[in-house]
Amino acid sequence: MSEPTDQQQQTIRRFTQWINPAEEDLWSKVVDLRARLDLLALAGANSNPDKQLILAQCREKLDLAEACLAAPGKFILAPLKKNYRSFWSFVHRVDEELLLLIPDEQLLTDAVDTKNAFANNIANPAQQQEWIGTAGGTPGKLLESISNIENALKATPTTAISPCDRLVVRDALRMVNEQVDRTFWMLSLNTSVSVISGIMMGAIPLLMFFMAYGWSRFSGSHCDFYPADKSFFLAGLCFLGVLGAYLSNLVTKEDFLFIRGPYWRFMLFHVVAKPVLGATSAAFIYLLERSKLIFSLDWPSEPKAQLAPTLDKLKNQMAAIDGQIDHYAQAIAPQVHALNSQIADLYTLLDHYSAVLPSMADNGLIHIQLPSLAAASAAYAVLAIAAGFSGDKLLRSMIERVLKRLEATAEKSSPN
Repeated sequence: MSEPTDQQQQTIRRFTQWINPAEEDLWSKVVDLRARLDLLALAGANSNPDKQLILAQCREKLDLAEACLAAPGKFILAPLKKNYRSFWSFVHRVDEELLLLIPDEQLLTDAVDTKNAFANNIANPAQQQEWIGTAGGTPGKLLESISNIENALKATPTTAISPCDRLVVRDALRMVNEQVDRTFWMLSLNTSVSVISGIMMGAIPLLMFFMAYGWSRFSGSHCDFYPADKSFFLAGLCFLGVLGAYLSNLVTKEDFLFIRGPYWRFMLFHVVAKPVLGATSAAFIYLLERSKLIFSLDWPSEPKAQLAPTLDKLKNQMAAIDGQIDHYAQAIAPQVHALNSQIADLYTLLDHYSAVLPSMADNGLIHIQLPSLAAASAAYAVLAIAAGFSGDKLLRSMIERVLKRLEATAEKSSPN
């Protein structure tokens, strides 16, 4: 057994792909098609000018397919620079043109395979009826061509197959290949969107953490995700809305007809525009809850947070009074006694406030009572993620309900 030549070894090394092993099958497909073209040329296809032209066109398409796979690039960037879509387009065109060159016996086998692939991939009833036909009814033109091929092979002596029948089988295979390409690239786009969305879902919590850390360092105070801190809380809800939009990209799939050209429009819509819409939806839901037009979230008030400014003010007054107490003890004694009484009353109120006084928020159309402030923060977060997930559907329905609510409660002046 002879050793492989240097050229063969170089070709094998080029076919070997460590980062993308599936590409080896693509190179094998090209090699197989070249071998079939060479066999057809040896079988006499070069003797016919029309077939010779088809052979030349097929070889040119295979050269272009190899160029699509041989795009420059190193390591992880190499697959990104290769045009797999054009590769399969060129390879499929070669597969289709081969039906005009192959022997009659092989044409029958390929025609039957084409019929099965057509039935499995083409779901349009009108196309199924036109090409395959209906059960018990008139056969379609693909079945008629297969029947003509069978009759020509069974005839004694064997008759030549009509070029029209070859063209019918080729056109049927082209429809199948176009549908397969369309389905594959829809899957490719959905997968790309899902991968980018997954990366962003991991990056957004880190961004929120660093934003909270920077806020704490800048303001000098501890940063809590509570409704009382309105600016930071609203920004956090917007980030959660973006997170919900990316979650929607992960769990839902869309049928994009980007096969006709506008690839980046669909990609940017789901990677950029949809998350912005999710952030807007989350902010809208928050403002809608605060307005109490459609629904409201209520929870027991936090008395210490509400009364802390009053206590600080009183303590400051006590400190100022203590500085003068040595000189004005007799004059300020009644004021000290009154302030001490007020402070005692406030501390008593602090001990019983949460159990005695419920939330005083106005009820909306839908009232949701929550047990604590922490539960309220979690509820806002859930609403923000849900708003980002549903996006335009939620915004459209909520805006319609708000308009109806405003119309129902609006004051209408009677004509004079």
